[in-house]
Amino acid sequence: MSALWGARILRAKVFLLVLLLPLAACEYSPDEPVGPTPTATHSVDPGVFLAEVTRQLGGPPAVAGFPYASGTPAEWTVQLAAGDYLLTAACSGAARLEVKLLPEQALPQAWDYPCGETRASFFRHTGGKLTARATALGGLGTGVAGVKIEPNSDESLRENFGASAWARDVLDPSKPGEYRGSATADAPTNFGLLAPPGRYELNFACRGTPVTQLSIRSWNGAGVLAEVSVPCGEVISTRVQLTSEGAELSMAPSGGTGQYSFRLVPLGNGEG
Repeated sequence: MSALWGARILRAKVFLLVLLLPLAACEYSPDEPVGPTPTATHSVDPGVFLAEVTRQLGGPPAVAGFPYASGTPAEWTVQLAAGDYLLTAACSGAARLEVKLLPEQALPQAWDYPCGETRASFFRHTGGKLTARATALGGLGTGVAGVKIEPNSDESLRENFGASAWARDVLDPSKPGEYRGSATADAPTNFGLLAPPGRYELNFACRGTPVTQLSIRSWNGAGVLAEVSVPCGEVISTRVQLTSEGAELSMAPSGGTGQYSFRLVPLGNGEG
């Protein structure tokens, strides 16, 4: 073998050794401890959460003299004149936001929202002392909540509230087993009630239009109540029979925007 051939073999062995060395550096024994896996960290500084709540709420109310609070929990009590208001609440650093509104002379109201979302709720106050409390729930226990109140300036919220309150109150008190619904429309509209087959008393009321054309079919298309003209401003009652599941009410206003409230009340064996 020539010296030149021997040199080539030597260089090949050295080159192979160099290639293997980096691979050997990546190996480890199963008995050797593995380094800790990096984990994500989250800030638990209440100051960070407080700044986020302030941002979500847009700061204190624009109208001077109206209450605003943030903390764990956020709470205030104030003497408030009768009127329509908007309660805005937010939280950060927790799982849920619980909001309670406690009027001194009316029933309390409560809301439960996912944390991180600003929520505004319309309410009508009859006057007097009012307490609001917002609490951040869950998470690391360092969550911050905020709550403020301002006069309502959104006319659509006032109109929707009025329609909902009327639809609820016009057919009060509730009756056992009733199937109830309501609707508002300035054109013909339909509404379904998930009622089983049987005999019922229909209670129906409308406003906002002089007359409503009302008819009812079951969900399979069978006629239940032929179209009738219902004068608005009073509650009408009639008896109907469903031969199959579901009732679809069709209502058409004679002008303007019709608001409708209706229910089906099951009749006992001795009725009808």
